[in-house]
Amino acid sequence: MPRVRPVSHAGCTWTGLAPEQLPSETIRGSEKMGPVAYFSLCLLGCLIFNPSLEGVQGVACPRSWLPFHDSCYRYVPQEKTWMEAEADCQNHWHGAHLISIHSAEENNILADYMKWNLTKNSPVWIGLSDPMEDQSWRWTDESPVSFRAWEKGQPNNQNSNEHCVVLERPGFQKWHDYPCDRRFSFICKRKP
Repeated sequence: MPRVRPVSHAGCTWTGLAPEQLPSETIRGSEKMGPVAYFSLCLLGCLIFNPSLEGVQGVACPRSWLPFHDSCYRYVPQEKTWMEAEADCQNHWHGAHLISIHSAEENNILADYMKWNLTKNSPVWIGLSDPMEDQSWRWTDESPVSFRAWEKGQPNNQNSNEHCVVLERPGFQKWHDYPCDRRFSFICKRKP
């Protein structure tokens, strides 16, 4: 059998050979569980103990949803008013609302997500609004407003008619108040 130089990464070694190509003395106990099963367990061990995966958490989000920490996010390209967008999130996905943003990290992840998904360079609704029209901003999921990323000079409630909030282009990292009857795409957020 030709000699193959093993490749090692993150504490795991791969010889370049499939399990059936390895000499039988290489796989201890192969007569009991079979080379494919043994090889699969070795790969699983590499994933479990891989230091480059440190800090990554698994979130079981539905297909086409972005997992981040303990939530799932979905961009919806259809343009709707703010109220229609919130109703759409609630009606189509149990427990979903327009997104609430609670940290700079979450804001940055969503900005990157928008840059990859947005086909049109227009604002995107988020779940922040001023329902009492007195600058008392609230998230639709009733979580506390603990983080803010307002664009300079915002919110300005121009013409006393801006009570809903968007992620503003370019970059989608700053918030801007807008009239709630404008039509934009939106992002829904839910727990897995």
